[in-house]
Amino acid sequence: MTTTRLLSTLLLALALSACGASSAPAEPAVATTTPTGGGENSAPVELRVRATPGARYETHTHARTESTDGLVLTDARGSMQIDGVDTQTDVTRVTTRVHSIELRDAAGRPVQAAGTEALDLSGATFHRAIDSRAATVGPVTVEGTNAQNAAMAESMRSMFEQSTIRLPERPVRVGESWRDTVQMRVPVQGAIMPFACTTDSRLARLDGSAAEQLAVIEFVSDCASEPVHIAGPAGELTFSIATHVTGESHVALADGLAGRITMDSDTRTTMRIGDQPEAVIPARQHIEITTTPIIQ
Repeated sequence: MTTTRLLSTLLLALALSACGASSAPAEPAVATTTPTGGGENSAPVELRVRATPGARYETHTHARTESTDGLVLTDARGSMQIDGVDTQTDVTRVTTRVHSIELRDAAGRPVQAAGTEALDLSGATFHRAIDSRAATVGPVTVEGTNAQNAAMAESMRSMFEQSTIRLPERPVRVGESWRDTVQMRVPVQGAIMPFACTTDSRLARLDGSAAEQLAVIEFVSDCASEPVHIAGPAGELTFSIATHVTGESHVALADGLAGRITMDSDTRTTMRIGDQPEAVIPARQHIEITTTPIIQ
């Protein structure tokens, strides 16, 4: 599996929620949310972030990716801390740390593809602010990177800054749905990748006890990039990515942060190097992300 395909795999696994240094600034995402009906027969539920200053969470991302190159297992562990909450604006300051990232093949061996060291964000720390819908507000800063992984960190920083999945703007009833559309520009290997994403979400049901109630949100997301051109030793590399994702998110109503996301994606990466024929590489991915409060 090439480093470019590993990059697209890891970005998807880490970002929902990611080589060569890039100094290109990320541009603001253009996002809209539209209610799409349903839910006439239940009481409305307000889905929003209700963070507690000082609260800490463990995060664990596991991804299984199958493509023509074989199987890659991604395991990433990190933590999230609530640094503060502005009660007047409902903006929450969050620090996210990446503790470890492992890429392994079907036999459990570390993936040895050239350039994989540039994908290891272990030790990187991201500082951001989110609003009550879990959407990022303002710039995201990163520290703890090195010369090898700086570009990967910049791609992740940009994806944090242009988050694509948001909680609905208003209370919703069980069965009600809403749509988010986002246009992003993500730096990848010294180039800018324009992305367009549409996500349809639906409050499927409420689970758990009254004290620990979970909102179960089903979602379908379609993202596609424009072609990106990157200079390389074997000629110019041109690639684009299209992804279809279906998933389910279990969100704690108490804080809007803790919970579990499972999703399955079908990704088609179109690649061409120099004058060689264009190749289309399909991949299937199963991702599980858990965010668990740390009891203090």
